[in-house]
Amino acid sequence: GLQSGVKMGDQDPSQLPSWRTVHSTQAAEQSSKGSGGSWYAHFVVHNLKGGHSGNFTVLVQPHWSPVGARRFRRLVEEHFFDQTRFFRVLKGFVAQIGISGDPDVAAKWQFKTISDDIVKVTNHRGRVAFA
Repeated sequence: GLQSGVKMGDQDPSQLPSWRTVHSTQAAEQSSKGSGGSWYAHFVVHNLKGGHSGNFTVLVQPHWSPVGARRFRRLVEEHFFDQTRFFRVLKGFVAQIGISGDPDVAAKWQFKTISDDIVKVTNHRGRVAFA
C-alpha cells in the first residue's frame, strides 16, 4: 500500500550492495484536498556508484493499506531507517531494506508484527511493500 516516487537516475542497483539511508525526514502531511490522508517520506541515500549521494521520496497512500501505512509512518518518525543498508538489490526487480542500522532499534522492533491489510492494489514497479 505504499507507492513511491523513486528516481535513482542511471545507477545500476545490482552494483550498489551498500546503499545506505543516512537520513529520513519526519513524515510530512500532504495538504492537497482529496488526498485521502496521503503523505510523503523523504530519504537521503549515500554510497551510491562513484561515491555519490541521492534521494528518493515515498508517497504513502493509507487508503490502500492502512495498517502498513501506519507502521511505516511510525518507523519513519522514529528514524528506524536511519543508517540502514539496502541489503538485497536485484536490478529491475527489488531493493530490500528493513533491518535497522542501529542494533538497539532493530531489537526494539524485531517482534512487533502487524496484521495483513486487505489487498486493494497490486505491486507494480516503483511501489513499496512490506514482506
